[in-house]
Amino acid sequence: MTTSKKSPDPGLDRVHQDPPFFISGLPRSGTTYVGTILDQDPSIVMFNEPLNDEFGLRRVTHKYPYVSGGADLASSSSAEWLDAVLNLRGGWRRFAFSPDRSRSSHAAKIMLGSRVSWRWRLSRLQRLTTHAGPRVCIKDPFATFALDHLARQSSIRSVCMVRHPAAYYLSFRTQRWRIGMHQLANEDALRLAYGEGIDDRTWKAAAHDQLVYCGLLWKMMARAITDSPMEVLSVRHEDLSLDADHVMDHVTGHLGLDYSAPMREFVERTTHGSAVAPQYQQFRQFNRNSASLVDYWRGAIDIAEQSRLRSLVADDLERFYAEW
Repeated sequence: MTTSKKSPDPGLDRVHQDPPFFISGLPRSGTTYVGTILDQDPSIVMFNEPLNDEFGLRRVTHKYPYVSGGADLASSSSAEWLDAVLNLRGGWRRFAFSPDRSRSSHAAKIMLGSRVSWRWRLSRLQRLTTHAGPRVCIKDPFATFALDHLARQSSIRSVCMVRHPAAYYLSFRTQRWRIGMHQLANEDALRLAYGEGIDDRTWKAAAHDQLVYCGLLWKMMARAITDSPMEVLSVRHEDLSLDADHVMDHVTGHLGLDYSAPMREFVERTTHGSAVAPQYQQFRQFNRNSASLVDYWRGAIDIAEQSRLRSLVADDLERFYAEW
């Protein structure tokens, strides 16, 4: 675990007294698990991926918002989305009709909104009327490239999860995702900020080749996290798997929280299971054999794929891992 760079300027105006704190970093690296641990405490409310353009806030139109801090800041759509997240503004998307849900249940959700949208509005109302309410945790890997902007606006505290690139690729492949593959290749601002040394052929391949996409996203997020001028605590998925108690004690300390009894009890319940790797569409299977998970990828990815990934991440691997 490492904390990078300096704290934000304390003279900056805060959006409100206690701005949300963020759990970001690489997708499939433990962001949901850490956010869920924190959410066990009744004094904390966790919101899952408001910047996800599929089921987050309605105004968000693409993944990986990034604000460079240039002169066009005020007109940046990404800046508007991020301001909405900081202030708990905006409505959430409706989920599409599911055959597993009755028509009456679906109609009720259309009229009343989802549970997360109600929690969102209630938290905002509490802050506006009492200037108090629960601490807000934003769990969103899509916020990773925006953390510097968020910290400049409201002095947020953030934790970024990372994972070995091969383990990340295996998890991504298991879920059969194509999340943001075309968007990443077309994000010119991100390419300029974090894409040094990546040729056009590789960018084009990332739009259709899952392995190349995973390698590039890992590379760019590693650069964004370690090169940040703001204070960011980086946590490796492997360390969380081997000693979740120690890691969460460090995480809560960084965020200015207590590592409370409900958090500890949840960690105890979820780190001694028999499952190692999650199956397809088991996004939140937390009861795992955590120690065995660390090197599971070594027997599940062939040497050729490992070689391709290693060449893609190249020297950036050493930002978090001394060896492959």
